[in-house]
Amino acid sequence: MEIIIIIVLMLIVVYYFNKPKNNKVIKDNKPIQSNNKHHKQVTQKGKNYVIKLSSYKLIENDNYPLDELIGDYNKRFEILKNDYTKRLGSYLDNDIKWNILGDIVIENTLVNPYLHLNAEYKRGLQLQKEKIYKQAIYHFTNGFVYLMCYSEYKYNPVSHIIDYIETKEEVFEQSQYKFLNKLYLCYKQGKITTIDADEMIHKGVSNICDNNGDIFDKHKKNIISYIKYRVESEPKEIIVDENITNVKDVFEDIELLPANMRKLRTSFRKIITKYKKDKDENNLKRILNIYYKFCAIQQSLFGYFELKYAISSASIDIAHLMLNQVIDELNDVSFIKNGYMIQNNFISNNDYKIFVKVFGTVESKTDYKIMYDKLFYNIFDKKTDEGYKPSFADEPKSIIVYEQKHWLENRKNIFVQLQNIRNNIINQY
Repeated sequence: MEIIIIIVLMLIVVYYFNKPKNNKVIKDNKPIQSNNKHHKQVTQKGKNYVIKLSSYKLIENDNYPLDELIGDYNKRFEILKNDYTKRLGSYLDNDIKWNILGDIVIENTLVNPYLHLNAEYKRGLQLQKEKIYKQAIYHFTNGFVYLMCYSEYKYNPVSHIIDYIETKEEVFEQSQYKFLNKLYLCYKQGKITTIDADEMIHKGVSNICDNNGDIFDKHKKNIISYIKYRVESEPKEIIVDENITNVKDVFEDIELLPANMRKLRTSFRKIITKYKKDKDENNLKRILNIYYKFCAIQQSLFGYFELKYAISSASIDIAHLMLNQVIDELNDVSFIKNGYMIQNNFISNNDYKIFVKVFGTVESKTDYKIMYDKLFYNIFDKKTDEGYKPSFADEPKSIIVYEQKHWLENRKNIFVQLQNIRNNIINQY
């Protein structure tokens, strides 16, 4: 009797430590089957193999520990470590990890698709980290095609927000995306040619499917199409033309986002460094003058807001409305005439050192936020007996409160909404 009780207790303990850690459960937990004649190994055995899902994830996070993914990982590691030390005198952790992952991929091809997929994904990650991008493309292709062959769902790579995944279809869409996104990043980071990428993708697809027929063509076409789509949808590179002569050209077709302003600043600094290194005094003065105007304009457009943080869409829309007027009014400013910018953290002390070295010492200072106050109230027709003087000139936080209170979040037409805001202000005062 005591033996039976001990056995029952042991089973309870084993169940407890092996039960799914995630609370969220996929309800439509149907087996993933493949009856396609073109899928290797599946038809050889004449069986259907199942991916069992108990959580909202199939492909684990990039930093998911190997000893949690692979139950006997530590044991495998010690065996290989001892073998390497005995035969070679030393070992590298990455070599042992690679061998273990390779074994897991082979052992679980027809037994445990979950382990197979995650081990293949980890192999791709390891190669990507080591900057062996071509080979990483091959392994990410392997994983993607294996996933599609054993899935009942259609090709639809979507980056879902993990916390909102509720169906098994969304799990597979997310998994497709993870493999293809990594594949694309390797293509981009490694600056892989289309010929080399095509070669590795071809090998990866043919490793899972027969090297002919509609299934092979479909998977390869989907991967190539995804890469093309990502390349074509890449945002425009934000840089400053080193031959620029007018500050207005800096803002051509640029959305006034904090991140874009920082990218433009970085581009300016690279050009300044180049001209300093080349000792090209004339071009250095030209680009420094434009850079000074650029920094003055950004302060006039964004006033009290720190561009190292995200800002509201209302502030960005207002900045676009003020842009042309600000550029016109500040077209003649310069470090020699206007000097240092008051409370402007966008321009650095190192920038000022270069200005002083090139143009000489100045004593003057200018607060370009005054223009922000003037134009901000100009837009809303907010006039007082004392002229354009906002009541919150010394209280930056109240601007944020003001916007949150009065701005229409679901905007359709910026000008219509500005009119509504203006009317609200008029009614209040």
